[in-house]
Amino acid sequence: MLRPPYAPSANAEWFIGWGLRFPDGGSGWDGADPRLRTMPHAIVAVGASGVPAGTAGSALLRRHLPQGWSAISGEAASLAASRPLLELPTEPDARAAVLAGWTSARIDELRSFLRGW
Repeated sequence: MLRPPYAPSANAEWFIGWGLRFPDGGSGWDGADPRLRTMPHAIVAVGASGVPAGTAGSALLRRHLPQGWSAISGEAASLAASRPLLELPTEPDARAAVLAGWTSARIDELRSFLRGW
């Protein structure tokens, strides 16, 4: 769980996550706007549970999201960025380096975005 100064407020349980997502038709990410990819992809997400309904997925927030980010409302409101695995190099060491760089850049992007929110 993230707490200030690494989270926008202490009024919710904030989290950050990253990894690989293999869409299986589950409904947990159906409300993403814009829609998340339907192919396997890398993902970076930040979210909060216990926030007032509509806060993290509000229209105002969606208008201010950095390019490539989606807002998701549900049990926990989240922001997520994804990158298709097919875009990554096939050589394992190169794939890992590109994925690590992309993940780090998204976390830096979140840091600057959430600081201004």
